[in-house]
Amino acid sequence: MIPWALATAGWLISLLVLAAASPLGRLPLLSAGGYLAGFAGLLAMVHFWPERWSPRRTLVVMALLVVGIRLIFWATPPGNDLNRYVWEGVVQNWGVNPYRVAPAHADLDFLAQGPLRGIRDGVNHPELPAIYPPLPLLAFRALAAAAPDPRLFKGFFLLLDLALAILLARMLWLEGHPLKFLLLYAANPLVIVFVAGEGHMDVLQALLVVAGVHLLDRRHPAAGFLCLGSAVMSKFLALALIPMMINRRTGPWAWTALVPLLAYAPFWEARDAWWRVLGNFAGDFHYNDALTTLLRVLAGRTALFLAAGVLMATLALILLTVPQARRRVYLAAGAVLLCLPTLHPWYLLLVAPFMVFSPSRPWLFLMAAMAGTFPVMGLEYHTGVFQEIHWLKWCYYVPFCALLLQAARRDTRLWPLWRFPAPRSLSVVIPTLEEGPRIEACVDSVEPMDGLVEVVVSDGGSRDDTRERARRLGCRVVAGPPGRGGQIRRGLEAATGDAVLVLHADSRLAPGTLARVMEALRRNPQAPGGACGMRFAGGGTGMRLIAWLNNRRAEFFGIAFGDQAQFFRREALTEAGGYPGLPLMEDVELSLQLKTQGRPLFLPHAVEVSHRRWQRRGFVRNLATVGSLLLHYLWERRWYGPGATPTDYYRRYYRHLQ
Repeated sequence: MIPWALATAGWLISLLVLAAASPLGRLPLLSAGGYLAGFAGLLAMVHFWPERWSPRRTLVVMALLVVGIRLIFWATPPGNDLNRYVWEGVVQNWGVNPYRVAPAHADLDFLAQGPLRGIRDGVNHPELPAIYPPLPLLAFRALAAAAPDPRLFKGFFLLLDLALAILLARMLWLEGHPLKFLLLYAANPLVIVFVAGEGHMDVLQALLVVAGVHLLDRRHPAAGFLCLGSAVMSKFLALALIPMMINRRTGPWAWTALVPLLAYAPFWEARDAWWRVLGNFAGDFHYNDALTTLLRVLAGRTALFLAAGVLMATLALILLTVPQARRRVYLAAGAVLLCLPTLHPWYLLLVAPFMVFSPSRPWLFLMAAMAGTFPVMGLEYHTGVFQEIHWLKWCYYVPFCALLLQAARRDTRLWPLWRFPAPRSLSVVIPTLEEGPRIEACVDSVEPMDGLVEVVVSDGGSRDDTRERARRLGCRVVAGPPGRGGQIRRGLEAATGDAVLVLHADSRLAPGTLARVMEALRRNPQAPGGACGMRFAGGGTGMRLIAWLNNRRAEFFGIAFGDQAQFFRREALTEAGGYPGLPLMEDVELSLQLKTQGRPLFLPHAVEVSHRRWQRRGFVRNLATVGSLLLHYLWERRWYGPGATPTDYYRRYYRHLQ
């Protein structure tokens, strides 16, 4: 209790200092210090949260903290963007189309009287017409009709922020996750400063995205896509997120995402100008970006096209390799942000809600590192010059990229949402079919060790002496129809270990591999399983290339092939729905099922594999066959769902060998 109280006091004092120093540019170094200390306090609050508190007490304490601090920041000076929000709401009520007429236009001088004069003078880039989609413009119009007061606009966005916090609390409750993780959004200094403090409208997009994902998760596709379409009409960044939620079940309702396009109706006469300003903004403005900075150095004005290509490729990888819909949306949102030519701190509000479910080290670091933009705000505040400090930007982007690369290789979440018990026993399952000449070397590579309870050979109807040889080697033997998925499933039914390693009969484990597997599972209680790094026994440069590609796919995307000695916890497999009984692609399906339970592990230099199939079929032909079947399977699974792919992959793979 005392550590939590100290952490909470530190968080609160840091944010009070930040509020007293506002606006951010007035005392940038003090503001940056308070902001960073606020993040340190946030992480400590989550870590030391009293677990014995009831959900009701937890929610009451959280409400007092997060609502109280937001009301304090609501009273601080608003950000410059609010001037544009108010002004564009006012001019609409005077019959002016903000897509056609910029704030600095002389025809609007008559409106710049009294308080509105200061508001127009405070608009950033007053020479530019409206850049936002129509939904926020309509909200600005309604708010300005009530009162053209920035505090009212801030209050509106504050209510949206609190609504998002309530929605996240409901999602945590329904999924049985600890409510303390709500703090990663509700007590996040970035959210508090840039929504309650400065009043940025990006919270509208974030709320609609999370609502859409939640509704689709709860099988309300029409309402879900309506929310996602509305998110696009609040800020175009959300457009890349919609494909992440489309499949055969939800696809018939995706058209409802188009309904919010009706929000453009009041601005129809300026339809030729809807996209012009957006294109100019994307092409001529850049700030706090990383990828497009590098691309501009390499490719000049084609940098945006290259960034778009990188984004499309990244989105395709996410679409095919990430099985959970919510995580696809979160990763896609992050990819969009990193490919933008401009990344203001408040743009990170798009990924901030997902920290509640996936407390990511890289993204939490980047949110905290936005303190590095405060000196830029200070320079603008005191001199009127907006000038990016490039060396300071790279001081946080370099470690962020290092953290991102680390997260791509292994689970780096600060607090996994679940943990598996340490395994006490291990079984090895070997599927076989006509493997008599090879089974002895395979079984001999399974070294005796503490915890190894059995080796199960699951035969698919061999006509040679495979089964007899396996029995002589002390293996438990089960038999049934051919097909690797079904064979391995039968082997699992006969096995008794807490953890299982699947070893192909033409593979050999490196010395110490089983001990490394057990140690890795014990040291990583959040991991459901994993795969081993492989190399081919001979074959030259081509085989080394294939092994390298296989290992990088398993390491970075968590998708392994069966000859990479996949291993898993029995509990994780049960939670994922059991071993897939597919005759082929069971290894890919297993990888995807395990990924729904957590990040799979990767153990390098652990297994040696025969290259006989590559010799038999030919390198180029086998590479093309395997690659095309993998991509086809990932696409069909993405569209039809697990276990519903209509293609007979077994027949397609083996037809050239018959």
